[in-house]
Amino acid sequence: MTMKKTQLTDALRNIKKQKVSYISIVLITLMALTCFMGISFSAKTLEKSSSEYYDRHNFRDLEVSSALLFTESDLQKIGGTEGVKDVEGQNRTNARITGGSGRATISVLSLTERINVPEINEGRAPEKIDECMIETGIADELGIGIGDLVSLSEDGFSAKLLGRDTFTVVGIADHPDHLVTPNSFTNYVIVTNEAFDAETLQGRTVLAEIVIDKPDGINRQTDKYFKLVSTVSQKLEELSVECAEGSLKDIWDRFNSYKIKLRDDVLKPLLTLAVREATGVDEEEAKQKVDSFGWKETYDLDLKAPDLDLRLFDLAAGLTVRLPDAEELGEFVAGLPGTINSFLESKGINSNLINVPEDIAAEIGKLAEGSELSNQYNKILQAAQMWNTGHQRYLTSLEKLEGGGNSDDMGVWILMDAKMNPGFAHLRMSAQGLTSISLRFTILFIIIGAIVIYATVGKLIEEQRKLVGTTKAFGFYKKEIFSKYLLFGGSATVLGCVLGALAGIFLLQMFVVYAYGRNYLSGVPGPSVILWQLILIPIVQLLISFVAVFLACSKLLKSPAVRLMADETPQAVKKGKGKKSHLSLYQRLIFRNMRSDAPRVIVTVVSIAGCCVLIMVGLSIYAAVKTTVDTQFSKINRFDSVISLDKSEKSASDNISAVLDNDGIEYIPAYLESGAIRLNGNTEPADFTVADLDKIDGYIRLANKKSKKTLTPSDDGIMLPSTYAEAYSLKEGDSVVLVDSLGGTHRAEIAGIFEFYMGKNIIMSPGAYEKVFSEKYSPNSLLLKHPGTDREALKEELKSVPGFDSITRSDPLKAIYDGYSDLLGYMMAIMATAAGLMSAVIITNLINIYILQKKRELTVMRINGFTTKEVKSYVSREAIFTTAVGSVIGIVVAILLARAIIPALGKSYSQFILTPNIWAILISVAITSLFTLIIYKIALRKVKNLKLTDMA
Repeated sequence: MTMKKTQLTDALRNIKKQKVSYISIVLITLMALTCFMGISFSAKTLEKSSSEYYDRHNFRDLEVSSALLFTESDLQKIGGTEGVKDVEGQNRTNARITGGSGRATISVLSLTERINVPEINEGRAPEKIDECMIETGIADELGIGIGDLVSLSEDGFSAKLLGRDTFTVVGIADHPDHLVTPNSFTNYVIVTNEAFDAETLQGRTVLAEIVIDKPDGINRQTDKYFKLVSTVSQKLEELSVECAEGSLKDIWDRFNSYKIKLRDDVLKPLLTLAVREATGVDEEEAKQKVDSFGWKETYDLDLKAPDLDLRLFDLAAGLTVRLPDAEELGEFVAGLPGTINSFLESKGINSNLINVPEDIAAEIGKLAEGSELSNQYNKILQAAQMWNTGHQRYLTSLEKLEGGGNSDDMGVWILMDAKMNPGFAHLRMSAQGLTSISLRFTILFIIIGAIVIYATVGKLIEEQRKLVGTTKAFGFYKKEIFSKYLLFGGSATVLGCVLGALAGIFLLQMFVVYAYGRNYLSGVPGPSVILWQLILIPIVQLLISFVAVFLACSKLLKSPAVRLMADETPQAVKKGKGKKSHLSLYQRLIFRNMRSDAPRVIVTVVSIAGCCVLIMVGLSIYAAVKTTVDTQFSKINRFDSVISLDKSEKSASDNISAVLDNDGIEYIPAYLESGAIRLNGNTEPADFTVADLDKIDGYIRLANKKSKKTLTPSDDGIMLPSTYAEAYSLKEGDSVVLVDSLGGTHRAEIAGIFEFYMGKNIIMSPGAYEKVFSEKYSPNSLLLKHPGTDREALKEELKSVPGFDSITRSDPLKAIYDGYSDLLGYMMAIMATAAGLMSAVIITNLINIYILQKKRELTVMRINGFTTKEVKSYVSREAIFTTAVGSVIGIVVAILLARAIIPALGKSYSQFILTPNIWAILISVAITSLFTLIIYKIALRKVKNLKLTDMA
């Protein structure tokens, strides 16, 4: 499409003449590109920065735990699996660190060489068995430095894996597991692998950290990445069955040796003595008698048998012993003589020779509980429990591979991808929220821009209809005439795209990246671009501009030159026969003006609506986050602190309760444990809170989300937060699978669904806990309400109390979400301010066009005696109407837009309250109205300067 010099000159004259209209198109395009590129590029920049950080530390793609742990052979088989690039075993246990100014609960990790490598900030990595490196968070919290001695205690935790308890701090580091800073999750203490008890682990490792084959520099937040991870996961699930079979057989054989040793070295000699004394036969005959008791010589293994229990020692017909829990060991040992006597009675030998007086039995019990026997027994019992759990999970894996089973049931291996990591999930939520905002706001700007271009060009052509007719009469083609007006809209769009891209990349992106990046260990990256978006989005804008100009021009370009050159005859207004208008002269004139100049009115309404939308959406998002934070941490979480008990001190709860009672502090005992939940085949993190449901409502509100009625306490199932219920379409009576801290799986029914927004608490009564987990309820924490007591002062008071471990905030996530809401508030303020400036230019342009068009009419009114105030009032009434209509449309669109954006900001365990905010509506309408009023007041100053010569 060519353009002659005269056409180009005329086009440039149009731009100069309609510069305010031209600038308005530039601004609307600039806003669209700034919004999209600034926020969208920010999301990708954060994702890219975190991926680069993870790459530098070789962050694992999969973390696998097994109920049976991992042998060296297992790790080799994992490493040889298609799609696996590297695998490294790692040991982990929970413990309590004591040092510096106090104690805290931590996780102890073995140092890895290749995968999940920590970033050392001070000192060095541990090299000796008695050295450790601690995370920055715990160093700051307890005031621990290089060279300090710390104690790590596993007392009160499920498994004891450390071989020692005293370490020297040689380094302070950050760990890639904890991308968010400051870290609000459990901190790490890192030791050498040799610091773990090799005898207890039997040469196995707790975790397998896996890196998959993937393209260099791949964005770890993309579907492409997770598809690669999923493909490897499926192969590893198949491998888990093969590895489990080997581990189960190894442990089975080891326990067979325990049974044979117990039979041959303890029971047979003891029974031989009893038979000889009871019957008077010699030792050889007594041995033969004992050998004839039907002892089991072999223990065959059928892994597919569902009822195998390694804690059962089936020694002979009539003699089966089940290994008791550790705390029952003393009683069990003291009761063995009676068990043996009963066995002899069943064999026809009346013997009471094996008899232990009660006082001696009590001493034996104390000895068993406090001696090395108890420590050794714990290791045997842990192996038996591991085998039982692993066997049941093996059967589940087998059933799944054969095409059956429930997808929520956990197999022998638990495979956790990066989405299960809290730091990764936090950044993912932030990036997806930014993407959602940028996309929806950009669409809004594009729609407004298209309407503005359509109306502005349409108005320009309407004013130049005779010129268009003359041009056509001189033989110019339609495309040549069209190109002149396309230059007007197209050049404004190009200029807006260029300025918008620059502003988005170097201003808005820098602000967003700085505001978000400072919350992550990956730091604040420099600005970046997504090349295809940088090219495609301006092209889309230009196409929209082309279509808008075409639609604006098409009607007049189709008209013949003669009609265009003739004066336009106003269309008669049809009136109903015999009907009289009830409107005043002013009102009839206003509606006639609006009807005859519909494009300008539409653009005015759209501009006002757009301004209202942006302000209201910004306020709605900010209010949603703020309201949710306030609701969650004030109205739902009603307690102030959590005290962790040192379970190695049996009277811990009583000791601390005495202090709290004396201080008048309210509290309830609770058992807290971190685990996971399986929902529709997905594994989500979960925190289990076990407490008396009749008392917990004062500490955590258990109420129906809609009715706000308190849920009925139940021992028949769990109370599930509404976040998970809504994300996975669950209801009362549905069944889910809970995963405990050791990886054991337990099926539970949903007894109630309670209102919850931030966090992942699953709540149950002690009765429900014992039914679901088959474990005795024993509190390990106290939930406190102390609104008038300082937490630090209370900590100092409790430090010396036996059994006190630590006191922590009840709302560790509150600071993160407060910062999140403030950041969204800043972003929305920037967007609303820019939108206001854009609207100011557009509306100023339109009111100036209106006054220019109506100059003759307004001058006549002034000549006929109307005061300046009356003339302004006449013009302003249209402004009142357009502002009202624009505000109503803006409110409706804003509500719909907010309903699309706000849910996208959250995740399954983090959702925001979604309701129309009356203050957001009132404030946005007030600001928009005041804004429009100021623009009209400034523009209408021209009315008092109207003169008779203006009628010429």
